[in-house]
Amino acid sequence: MTGLDFNEEPACIKTRELVEEEFDAKRAEGKLSRAHDFDHIVAVSNFAGVTARALMNGQDYDDMDYRASVLGAISGNLHDYHREAKETESHGPISAEFFKKLWVSGDMDMDTNEFDSVYRAIAEHEASLPENLEIFGSPIGRKQQILPAVIAFSLKTGDVILEASGFRVLERRAFFVGKERMLHGDLKEKFKYPEESDLAVIGETLRRLYGKLPIDSYPDWVKDYGEKLHSIQYLFLKGLLAHREFTEEEAVDFLEKRGFPRFEGIKDKVHAQRHLDGKHFPDDKYPVLSEEIRKTLDFSLSKIDNLAVASFNLVSTIANAESPEEGIDSYKEVGIQNPFRDMFYEGMSGYRKGSEDFVHGFETNVTDAVRRKAQNK
Repeated sequence: MTGLDFNEEPACIKTRELVEEEFDAKRAEGKLSRAHDFDHIVAVSNFAGVTARALMNGQDYDDMDYRASVLGAISGNLHDYHREAKETESHGPISAEFFKKLWVSGDMDMDTNEFDSVYRAIAEHEASLPENLEIFGSPIGRKQQILPAVIAFSLKTGDVILEASGFRVLERRAFFVGKERMLHGDLKEKFKYPEESDLAVIGETLRRLYGKLPIDSYPDWVKDYGEKLHSIQYLFLKGLLAHREFTEEEAVDFLEKRGFPRFEGIKDKVHAQRHLDGKHFPDDKYPVLSEEIRKTLDFSLSKIDNLAVASFNLVSTIANAESPEEGIDSYKEVGIQNPFRDMFYEGMSGYRKGSEDFVHGFETNVTDAVRRKAQNK
């Protein structure tokens, strides 16, 4: 089994339909977080299913890979079922209880071990990756009771690792920082929309990249892929800086003077570390990330110009759209042919749609990494 075939299972279809109905109702009441709308559910479910299959195949559990992918997808569909824009309690446990009602009613067609694995993954999905390891143990190298850890880490991979890095970040930052926060949030009085949307995105990108490094908490079997995704933010930042003719230091100085929020300590870090110089990340600890950043140092002027145009147009197009989806579709047609525009578009679109190329690239990378780790156990 390959691709997203698990989505054709009746339980996957039913749970996705149920969450779509619930989200439609929440949206009508103004209770739905736009950053965790239905597109978030679809992406998390898709890649939770693919991750579960990769974890099983990489350890030669070929008889369990398809079923695990179905359970991973179901957990992704329901993990945010009871999430609201303004929460008064954790949504994981109450979303798990909704899943329990479905199982008790006989709608889920799964045994007790399968139910327990999905239930616990949903209930605990708000825990950090290190906490996940304490709760479930590693999904690799177990002789028994492998399913709970596999489903829990598959859900976390879809919900945290893929949603918080790479191409997904580009569209979300362009829309939610470059538009939503500038029109309705903490950037409204500080930057002019849409003329300075790119400046707001630069500020948030610097704040994120110079904050706590998320890949430090990633499991070994997904760390290389996580580094590759993380490097895309540096490529995007380099393009936005080039468009404004800023260095990292000049940008952070300018944005601090403009009062960019939650910027405490960022200026000192940028001046001291200068990530885009390619010397900050040690090769032995971050081999993929350091190599990808160094590659940008050899870009020709024309290549940097292409990157600047593609990065700025990405922010401008999506920030001016009614939704990220509309912005991505429009971005494909913006400007003349540009390899960086094509890469950004294919990455954003491929992730959202779960394209064959995107799924295959992710699954192959993770399966191979799992196999290497399992052989060393």
